[in-house]
Amino acid sequence: MTQEIKPKDSQMIFFLPNNYKTQKTIIFDAEPFCFGPISTTLSLAKELRKKVDPQYRFVLLGTLTSLQLGQKSNLFDEVIECNTTSTEELSQHRSLIENCSLYISNTNPNSIKYLQDIPIKKIYIDTLFWMWDKLLADFNTVDTYYIQDFFGTKEALEKFSEKVNNPKVVPPLIPIDMPNPQPELSENKRPINLITFGGIDNIYSKTSKFCQCFMNSLVTHKDFSKHEFIVAGGGNTIEFLKNNYSGFKNLTIDVFDKFEFLSLMASADKVIAGSGITTFYEMCYYEKDVFFLPPQNYSQALQLRIYQDNLDQINFFNWESNRGYPLIPEGLPEMEGIAKNSECLEFFLNSTDEQDRLIQDVFDFIYSSPSKLTQDHFSIKNSGVVNIVDDIVNDLK
Repeated sequence: MTQEIKPKDSQMIFFLPNNYKTQKTIIFDAEPFCFGPISTTLSLAKELRKKVDPQYRFVLLGTLTSLQLGQKSNLFDEVIECNTTSTEELSQHRSLIENCSLYISNTNPNSIKYLQDIPIKKIYIDTLFWMWDKLLADFNTVDTYYIQDFFGTKEALEKFSEKVNNPKVVPPLIPIDMPNPQPELSENKRPINLITFGGIDNIYSKTSKFCQCFMNSLVTHKDFSKHEFIVAGGGNTIEFLKNNYSGFKNLTIDVFDKFEFLSLMASADKVIAGSGITTFYEMCYYEKDVFFLPPQNYSQALQLRIYQDNLDQINFFNWESNRGYPLIPEGLPEMEGIAKNSECLEFFLNSTDEQDRLIQDVFDFIYSSPSKLTQDHFSIKNSGVVNIVDDIVNDLK
């Protein structure tokens, strides 16, 4: 028998078994901000599913892009809509949390703050450790703090050495079995251009009209009809784009599950992408020819600057102060950084010259000779997912 839980407005209905207190449960929680946390969580869940006792139930708590991709993945026994940055919403699932065997929080300090007085096994995965100005929870309460490696990780470790319990730096959290290209796409008569907006909507700031503006520029460009485009992303915005730009035969827009998306990336001739770290690692693995779109949040702004400083011959559009954009300093508290980047987005949306410059840069890139990222741009010999899964399997024995 199951017990029906009454959802809040907009929440999905889920069913909680009456014997859940005696079941083995692993709870996954991916910060509902952009693409990286849920993307790396899905890679972890897929491999963990292969190695732990099949009696374990996998439960995902998430909202927005995390909810969408979690539902599409078919990796979880339950997907529960929950804004895991909210103490109030987490408390509605306290009994489930108190009785779980393991809680895995991905780049979400708010859930760690909520969990600090709950005596359960918990681990933390930080995909952006290198960029924090301060840590927003007591991470000495977690069993292990996994840090995805990136430029600046060593310096951040020195800075926070006394504030993190049992830190472990792991390689990029790409899937262990990266999918191959789709033959039907690879044999297409026209080159495929993949546009990936990532996780567009978030719970921290109002979604800008950048994607809508970009799509308007794309479909009205004189050369648009000569090319094939696939647009990927998450959140409510991608549904809006699907509903409003579905009339073009050379344009596909959708929320793809994680591994279908990677297969599309592998098949694409050109990739036009946000500058998120997870997508960056995946494009390095596939050695893609990429154009980086302007940043949509603070971490992307800092990452794009790092790519500019450390990589040769990359194609990108960034906020430039000599064109009138506000400066975005390093080392800001995240909310201040988000606000600064929002100012840049607003400046862009009010400038038809900048909008024209971006779309022309994109088409110049489409026509350009390949300039590919390579695995040499960052060591991607092994996936950090292996390290984390092996530790979890050993701890659960």
